[in-house]
Amino acid sequence: MPRPRTSSLATAPVVRSLVRAAALAAALCACGDGDAASRDAASVLPMPSFSVALDDPFAGARTLDAPAARNVVLISIDTLRADHLGCYGYARETSPRLDAFAAANLRFAQCTSAASRTTPSHMSMLSGFLPPVHGQWNYHRAEGGKIAAREQLPHSLPLLAERLRAAAFTTAAFADGGYVTAQAGFDRGFAVFDSRSESVGDKVDRALAWWDAQPADGPRRFLFVHTYEVHAPYIPPAEHDLFTDPAYDGKWRRRVDTLRASGEHAGVDLAAGFLPGPGNVGEADREFLIGLYDGCIRATDAEIGRLLDALLAGPEGARTAILVTADHGEAFGEHGDFGHASLFEDVIHVPFLLHVPGLAAGVADTPISGVDTTPTLLDALGLPSPGPCEGRSALRAPDPGRTLYAFHAEQTLLNSKQAWRRGDLKVHMPFRREGWKLFDVRDDPGERTPIEGREAFVEAARGDLEALAARHAILFEELRAGQSREKVAPSDDELDDLRALGYLGDAPGGDDEDGGGR
Repeated sequence: MPRPRTSSLATAPVVRSLVRAAALAAALCACGDGDAASRDAASVLPMPSFSVALDDPFAGARTLDAPAARNVVLISIDTLRADHLGCYGYARETSPRLDAFAAANLRFAQCTSAASRTTPSHMSMLSGFLPPVHGQWNYHRAEGGKIAAREQLPHSLPLLAERLRAAAFTTAAFADGGYVTAQAGFDRGFAVFDSRSESVGDKVDRALAWWDAQPADGPRRFLFVHTYEVHAPYIPPAEHDLFTDPAYDGKWRRRVDTLRASGEHAGVDLAAGFLPGPGNVGEADREFLIGLYDGCIRATDAEIGRLLDALLAGPEGARTAILVTADHGEAFGEHGDFGHASLFEDVIHVPFLLHVPGLAAGVADTPISGVDTTPTLLDALGLPSPGPCEGRSALRAPDPGRTLYAFHAEQTLLNSKQAWRRGDLKVHMPFRREGWKLFDVRDDPGERTPIEGREAFVEAARGDLEALAARHAILFEELRAGQSREKVAPSDDELDDLRALGYLGDAPGGDDEDGGGR
C-alpha cells in the first residue's frame, strides 16, 4: 500500500511492473555523466584551508584486509531506532531481513546520529562535518508564523556524491522528498536525483531500475536510497500490521483507519497532528503507536531485503559495499516526548550495518557517529582520504578516547540541545549550559538514572563543548568566505510534503512548533 502522503510529486497507484518499466526507461536516458558544466563543477573538490586543526579521518591502521569495493550503496531508513531491530536485541520480529544482513556482515553496536533531525543528520553523513559547520537545519517558523528561509549549503564543502563523481563514478539518488531535496543541496554530485514521496516498494523499484540499467563494463557506481516509510504517520500495510492489539479502539485506531482508507492522498490535518503531546496519551494508546511503528519497520524490512537480495545476487554483488543506517530514531514517551525532539538514546542510537566484500562478519562495539559515513565509504572503496574533517573511517583502528557529539536545533543554536559522549559516559547539555544530566549508557541504556556528584567531569565536558563551539564558528565562516550568503525558502511542493509528514505544526496535537517533535 502506498504511504499516505500529500505530494504533487507522488505517482498515481500503478502496477509495480509498470512502475519499474517506466523507471528503467527514465534511467536509461539519465544515467550518463551529465553536462560539461556539471562535470567541471564536480572535479573542483579541494577543501578550504582551515585555520583550526582537524583530524585525518583515515588515521590508524586499516582493519579491512581485502581488495577495495568497486561500487557503493548507501541506504538510509529515516526515523529507524536501533533498538527496534532484532539484531540490536528487540524481542519482536520486526526485521528478519535486516537481521540476516547484519549477521552476515559487520554490525556497529553503538552508532550515534549527528542530529535528531532529518536535514542536519543526513548532511553530516554526506559531508563528514557536524551540523554547526555545514549549517543545514530543518525549516522552522520565524516570528509571525512564516517559515524561515534557510541558508544554502556552501559550495566549498564537497559532498560524498561530488567526490565520487570526480573519481569517475556514476551516481544516483532515490530519496523520499520531505527534507531530502535538491533545495537543501542533497542533489549535489548526483547525475540522477529523484526525490518524491512514494512507498518504499516503489522506491526500491526505481533504484533497481537504475542499477540494472548500468552497463557491466561501465563506470563505478554510487547509489543512495532514502525512505520515510518508518516515519510518522505510521500506517503499515495490513499484511505487516502484526504488532497492534486488535481490541484497541482508541482515537489512533480511527485515525489510522481514515488514513489507510484515503491511501496516497491522506488528510494533511490527520498527518500533522498524528503524534501526541506530553501527557496526552494513555498506555494503550502508546502501545498501539509502538505497534504501528513496528509494523512499518516490518514492511520496510521486506522491501529493503528485496533490494539487498537483488544487489548482492547480481553481477556486481561481489564487489559492492553496502551500508544500511538511519538519520535518527523515534521516542515513544520514554522521557515524556513523542517524535525526535530529544537527544536520548531512543532518538540518536541508530543502526549501522556494513557490508564490504572480504570484510569479516561480527560486531564492533566501539562508539561511532553518523558523521563517519563519508570517510567509511571512501575507505571501503579504496579512495584517498577526504582530507581533514570531523568524521572518521569506521574501518580504521578505533580511538577509545574519541568524543562524539549530537545536536538538536532548528536553524538556530540559541535554543538547541547538545549531547557529549566519551566511552560510556554521556552528558546532556542545553546550549546555554544549564540543567545538564550525566548518564552511563552501558549500565543505564534507557537513561533513567542521572549520575550525581560528578561536577568536575561535567565541567570538563562543558569546556570541551565551548571549545567545539568556537572551532565550529571559525569553520562555518571559513567555508563561506568569499561566497554569497543566499537563503532559500521552501517551495509549495516541499511544504505539502512536510505537512503530510507531520511537520510545521499546521494541525493541533503536536508537542512543539514543528508538529510533534519530528
